[in-house]
Amino acid sequence: MPGQTTVSVVPMLDISSSMSSAMGIVKIDAKAFVRSARPNDQLGVIAFGDTSSVIYPSPPGLVTVSPSLNETALAAQAIQGLNTQNLTNMGQAMQQANGLIANATGSVKAFVLLSDGYWTTGPDPTPILGATPPIFVAGLGQYVQQSYFQAMLAKNTASKYYNAPNAYQMMTIFNDIRATPPDVAAASNALTSYSGADYQLVPNQIAADTEEVQISVVWSDPSYYYTAGNPAGYAINIVLIDPNGATSPLQPVIADPGYAIFNLANPQPGVWQTLVQYSVGSPVWGTSAGFEFDTQVNLHFDAPATLTAGAPLVARAQVLDEGQPVEGLVIRASIDRPAVSVANALVRHAEALKAVIPDPDLLGEGRDEMIAKLQTHQRRQTGAPILSQIPSVHWMTAAPDGSYGLVFPHTAEAGSYNVVLHVDGSNPRTGRSFSRTRRFSTLVV
Repeated sequence: MPGQTTVSVVPMLDISSSMSSAMGIVKIDAKAFVRSARPNDQLGVIAFGDTSSVIYPSPPGLVTVSPSLNETALAAQAIQGLNTQNLTNMGQAMQQANGLIANATGSVKAFVLLSDGYWTTGPDPTPILGATPPIFVAGLGQYVQQSYFQAMLAKNTASKYYNAPNAYQMMTIFNDIRATPPDVAAASNALTSYSGADYQLVPNQIAADTEEVQISVVWSDPSYYYTAGNPAGYAINIVLIDPNGATSPLQPVIADPGYAIFNLANPQPGVWQTLVQYSVGSPVWGTSAGFEFDTQVNLHFDAPATLTAGAPLVARAQVLDEGQPVEGLVIRASIDRPAVSVANALVRHAEALKAVIPDPDLLGEGRDEMIAKLQTHQRRQTGAPILSQIPSVHWMTAAPDGSYGLVFPHTAEAGSYNVVLHVDGSNPRTGRSFSRTRRFSTLVV
């Protein structure tokens, strides 16, 4: 499409042994992420364990996505073939990513790093990362090695840190990264659980100024597959309902085990609902998202990437329509904060940890023995998790300049503070309602 913002992205996927328990879901989410690319976008995928390699394309380079989207299918195929290794050669991955991005032609360029944050072999990744392009760090788990990421984030103010305490939350991070270009917006990005025989509806309030919409549904168990018919057995039925309440005949352009992606050209403005129907034997996590492309209505926010424990978390948000602030909004901030830091948990559980023998996959990478013991202890707990999170909901306050502010004072414990912003409003220029959602994480140290 003329004027389309093209994206050149290099995902770097950690396949070290500590990622073993998460790899199944990580593969699904990474595949859905690359398969959501549009024609003229560019991508190259790297995986790193004992060594790092460009797993797609071959020979190594950046490949431009064609209208057939065949390149995204090949990238997903390469991701599916990944197996875990022992160590974490993050530095070599950075070197290879620098080589790929040097030939990028997209109007937006970015690195995406998915890791639980432990560099255990090869060169130090921090000095290898340059000031450009920005890096989007998807930190998995509650034992993220924060020091590596802090130095990376400091190199470019556009870089961003996210945290997913659990692997099934990772797709919400990939979706937020997808909404980063200036003319792309996320109307929804909802994580839910599918249980029993039931259905769920996820609304997407689509603005009047968008020319293309992408709606995706990603679920955590690849045993289940998309169907246009009855969701019996291992089938999941997904239907789009248009703003008139009618069932849309549109079928997904991509439907693989674990996800389905719909593309809508020149959609009717209003509320499009994603209907997900299922009959599952055990709970399955699902993430539904809606993206608007070539839109002029965007949610911008400022928040610290890192913060000293005890200092308030101050965030500012603003919705701009063609550069002008949109007022009269309702902005909800959902915040998950750590109940206890890793350091304080080590103190509280010191006596119990004396008898713990760390699981081999946690100690084999040369990690801190006490943290490995704590992780092992948490795995074996049957009651409340050791590193739990405390959720809370807050409403951002309007300021005279059309922005909205939040001051969150409860930052005594170190760790990842994960924030989701959701906006509902009406655009005075078009008279149409819209919704926007973004997320971020702040490292409190």
